[in-house]
Amino acid sequence: NVQQDEEEVIKAEKNSFVESFVREKPRLVTNIEPQGVRPRKPCNCTKSQCLKLYCDCFANGEFCHNCNCNGCLNNLQNEEERQRSIKQCLDRNPNAFKPKIGKNTSEGERRHNKGCNCKRSGCLKNYCECYEAKIPCTVNCKCMGCKNLDSETGAKVPCGHGPG
Repeated sequence: NVQQDEEEVIKAEKNSFVESFVREKPRLVTNIEPQGVRPRKPCNCTKSQCLKLYCDCFANGEFCHNCNCNGCLNNLQNEEERQRSIKQCLDRNPNAFKPKIGKNTSEGERRHNKGCNCKRSGCLKNYCECYEAKIPCTVNCKCMGCKNLDSETGAKVPCGHGPG
């Protein structure tokens, strides 16, 4: 496949500085679409050209594929512009492309590394990162009026780790 060959060449030529920060995910061999790409939720970006961190595709280090976005630049044809945006994001925040939800407890439970900042949702809508990941909010969260609490204690979950 010519497109796959081009994709591999572009990946091989990526700037090593940027590569050291962007996670390359191994492709799963299960649940594959006919084009060889695993299905995922498409983005719906309208003004960001899919080059901002609120585009899930871009934030996960992936190209947009079968998305509902407008004016998309998160593709092979615009790789130079995409790499510039990745570098700008990393200059502002070196942890920009690292996962927000990780295993941080000795029991292996998933926790939000930084915490959410919800104001009015009560952390009960999918734009709360904790709620979307199906985990309770922690003391690291800066949310107001939180209702996404630990089911056993009825309180925010204490974190047994430092910031980060």
